[in-house]
Amino acid sequence: MTASTPTSAGRSEFIQMGRFVAAGLVLVTHSTLYYGKYVDDSVRVWHFGEIGVPIFFVISGIVMVMSSTRLTRDAAGSREFAIRRLIRIVPLYWLATAVATTIFYGLPWVVERVRSGITLPWVSEGASLDVVYTVKSFLFVPALNPEGATDPGLPYAPIHGVGWTLLHEMFFYALFALVMLARGRPARWASAVIVGLYVLGRVVEPTDPILDMMTRAYNLYFVVGMVIGTVVVWGDRHRRLTQALTWGLTVVALAKWLLPGLTGWFPLDPLPLALGAAMLAFTALPMPGPARVGVQLGNSSYSLYLFHPIVAPAVILVLDKALSLGAPVTITVTWFVTVAVGHGIYLWVENPLTRWTKRTFRRSRPKAPPPVPRPETTS
Repeated sequence: MTASTPTSAGRSEFIQMGRFVAAGLVLVTHSTLYYGKYVDDSVRVWHFGEIGVPIFFVISGIVMVMSSTRLTRDAAGSREFAIRRLIRIVPLYWLATAVATTIFYGLPWVVERVRSGITLPWVSEGASLDVVYTVKSFLFVPALNPEGATDPGLPYAPIHGVGWTLLHEMFFYALFALVMLARGRPARWASAVIVGLYVLGRVVEPTDPILDMMTRAYNLYFVVGMVIGTVVVWGDRHRRLTQALTWGLTVVALAKWLLPGLTGWFPLDPLPLALGAAMLAFTALPMPGPARVGVQLGNSSYSLYLFHPIVAPAVILVLDKALSLGAPVTITVTWFVTVAVGHGIYLWVENPLTRWTKRTFRRSRPKAPPPVPRPETTS
């Protein structure tokens, strides 16, 4: 067994565990938000869990670099990369967005006719169907919500609110694929473009939703991930570089934590940086037994992330009406129930949907022409 084998396994496990941690943190934050909004407004939102989104972005940057190392930097490699990303992201997002659209536009009509005194989440009272905004939501195009932004800080969010992160992801994937198409080094040039757009956004203060999304500091986490991913790929040959980046990320994270007054100009949060340092430092070690449950649940993090805004509020309302357990117990039970439902969606919806999409796409792709036999020559 080579020395790189445990490291490769450790990388995969650490990435999966990181995905579950990120989704779990977002779920806690949103559960406190739902409870405070629909049950008891004295319960404060636990904003720390919002750090899960930057963690997702850092992991995405790492994975894109690692998964593209075997692809050629040309039209064929760019196409293969784009196809893999679309198959992974689009089908389940479309399903979740379809459910959210039905709820957003359909439930107000139903609730008006079967009013039970319960104010349901997801419902926009008096919402009218806006076809352009809805279509843009399905196509990952940032657009202003005609009903008003649910989060003033994210005016470009799609109709399924948590899908705003996928707008950033799809922008990153498109940029990565375009650099491959141009035969450039994806991590290097994608990082340069993202940093350049961020600087541009600080200068011009964009109001267009597309440019707003493209110039946000959130995209810088992809750069952090790409740097980590590049060093991970080079790690066996450049151990000093790995050690230098590990210590660098650790120092920056500690400075952000301990010296916020001096590092306020730095736009990134410390936890994703610390997670990157931990990945570089500990991926060669076996994952502890209890943590392996998180590794398994990391597979379902995408399903959990997309469907928890639909599942968690319903669980909270049912628990409050049926048992009145109070905020701490209700939020805890909601977290576990939603994680279980998310894993079920992964097993029985996401997996079959992804397999069906792959088979359908494979059948629809034109078959490559058979090789032309070379004429025999005589010497």
